[in-house]
Amino acid sequence: MTYAQIKKSVGNAWAFLGNPVYKNGMLHAADLLYYDADKSKVAERLTTNKKGHYAMFYFGDVNAEQAYLL
Repeated sequence: MTYAQIKKSVGNAWAFLGNPVYKNGMLHAADLLYYDADKSKVAERLTTNKKGHYAMFYFGDVNAEQAYLL
């Protein structure tokens, strides 16, 4: 699925993605494996898979007045 397709399906929630593809440092496409508004539920799913390439991504709105550390 493309980024736009995933965002449309997920809405404002966290997503567990398989085989993420990045272009110019931005998420371009991935397989949507699971999503939930509760970050801890998505993180729990992330730990159940051992092999492969996975990502946890937030598709909601980001607060412009808050600082984020990566």
